[in-house]
Amino acid sequence: MRVESRRWMTVAGMLAASLLGTGAVAQLTLPKQGETLPSFEVATVKASPESNSMFVRFMPDGYAAQNIELRMVIRNAFGATSDEQVVGAPDALLSKHFDINAKVDAELAASLKKMPREDRNRQMQLLLQALLADRFHLQYHIETKEMPIYALVVARGGLKMKESAPPPPAPSDADGYHPPDPVPPSPNQPLPKHVSPGNMMMRMSSTTAELTASEGTIDGLTRILANQSDAGGRQIVDKTGLSGKYDYHLEWTPAGTGMAMKGADNGTAESGANPDAPGLFTAIEEQLGLKIEPDKGPVQVIVIDHLEAPTAN
Repeated sequence: MRVESRRWMTVAGMLAASLLGTGAVAQLTLPKQGETLPSFEVATVKASPESNSMFVRFMPDGYAAQNIELRMVIRNAFGATSDEQVVGAPDALLSKHFDINAKVDAELAASLKKMPREDRNRQMQLLLQALLADRFHLQYHIETKEMPIYALVVARGGLKMKESAPPPPAPSDADGYHPPDPVPPSPNQPLPKHVSPGNMMMRMSSTTAELTASEGTIDGLTRILANQSDAGGRQIVDKTGLSGKYDYHLEWTPAGTGMAMKGADNGTAESGANPDAPGLFTAIEEQLGLKIEPDKGPVQVIVIDHLEAPTAN
């Protein structure tokens, strides 16, 4: 993603699949007991001069980032939705920016290509964890803390999202078949209100935001919402009781762009100049039939025991 006055984010890869976890505790992506972390074949890491733009790309055979904060790399690696889930290391190190370019070998790339998207993206997160351990000497443990959160519930007016139709059977010769990632339209065209099954597309500018999903889970939606500035760094926990997959399109005005709107705490979340695009909390209720409510609950936290500046390439 390119973080500028206008940003494009195709949320069919890492972001969409880092949205794992159900129930009261939003789960981080962690190695299973006895699981060996996969590793990149080659990786370069170097300090980056800070600028107003950041680029992150998760590819079928690797990971590339420019001007990314180390704290964000750790969040990407574990599927954390807020900075508050990364504690224990000096802020001076966590806030340093790096350029990273990492590739897996051909055998692993071929294996990843055959995996279902959810499994493939979990492997990409584990690859990043291995990179952090190898180059930044990351050591950590996980704690669960009671923290302010938001709960996502069905609004009084009822659910407004459309449940996804059953997917068509995959081609008989499709080994590891998965739908292609959507191609974003040009910036002067509206975001499509429908995308191919299993995909998600998101566009943000300084004044507007749009999200289109097909076969999206409610739990996945909560993770995306928690990454928005409107959530103030809180996790959003799915308490809807909905277990299906849904097609939906959401439009809102991001916080901090001008016009005051009521937020989940009955405070004000700022929205922009477009009067037709409400703030995030209002848009969710009006367009999806869901509501965000203040709550408290257990949150998994990455407690860093050891972290260093990266070793030489």
